[in-house]
Amino acid sequence: MLHTQEVAGSKPAAPTPGLPRRWVIVFALLIAAVGCSSFFSASDCVASWNEDGPHATIAAEGYVVAEISVGENKAGQTGCGALFHSAPRRPWRVYGGVVEGRTVLRWDTQAGSSWTVDSPEGPIDATARVRPDGTLTST
Repeated sequence: MLHTQEVAGSKPAAPTPGLPRRWVIVFALLIAAVGCSSFFSASDCVASWNEDGPHATIAAEGYVVAEISVGENKAGQTGCGALFHSAPRRPWRVYGGVVEGRTVLRWDTQAGSSWTVDSPEGPIDATARVRPDGTLTST
């Protein structure tokens, strides 16, 4: 994936390889399980997703499994992440957000068209199944 930066009144910069900053932050929440919070679990993350997650998008894209993670960001806030992909070189999507109380405040997302090509990771540990309506059930 290539990105360009533009400065007002100047020519566009040459494309540079890299991931969007927002994606890196969201993905950092996803893989930050080492700093896992004891009061908000992966099953709490699934429950929050089922209450207000973007189910229609996931249902329409046909994902069947997800990896759910809970961790802390650099500010010490608890975060929840949900990573969806079906196979290498297939589309993928990751959602993440900061937890307040017992729910995720807002689900931010990043997607790619080819898992293992435009994503930094390999296989995922399927910790949830996706129901036909896009809600999740823990495995």
